[in-house]
Amino acid sequence: MSKGKMAGFFQRGGLAQVSSRKGLPRLDFTLSLLSPGEETFFLWVSDEGYLFPEALSQRFQFPLHQLVIAKVPAAMEVWKVALEGAQAGLFGWIFLRPSRACPPAFIRKLQLQAERARSRIVIFCPEKLPHWLVKEMNCETLLVSEGKALWA
Repeated sequence: MSKGKMAGFFQRGGLAQVSSRKGLPRLDFTLSLLSPGEETFFLWVSDEGYLFPEALSQRFQFPLHQLVIAKVPAAMEVWKVALEGAQAGLFGWIFLRPSRACPPAFIRKLQLQAERARSRIVIFCPEKLPHWLVKEMNCETLLVSEGKALWA
């Protein structure tokens, strides 16, 4: 999968969970596939860990003026802020890093809102999400299918 094909892999209005074995950088993999110069806004929501904006700018030429970062106190708040972001209709890409999964009914609500707003929602959750509407994207599988070495 080459640079810029991420948008084709994730349909607008879809949810995808990015998974990998421990130690493989899921965020790096995901950001490396975004289209350069995409004219949209990005939302990052997390309840643990930090996102270092300067590294995004230097390593991926990520447009920081189009990025909103939200750090919330609890995992359920990550899901709620994501729903509000999708309801706003402003964000083309919403990245979630919750420390735990939410109930399937809430994932369905998020998926329906993503369809309405035509937002792509990428989820980095340590637990496999219990929902058939979440597309699973495995870093190792995609890199091997392209004949590229796995990230170390």
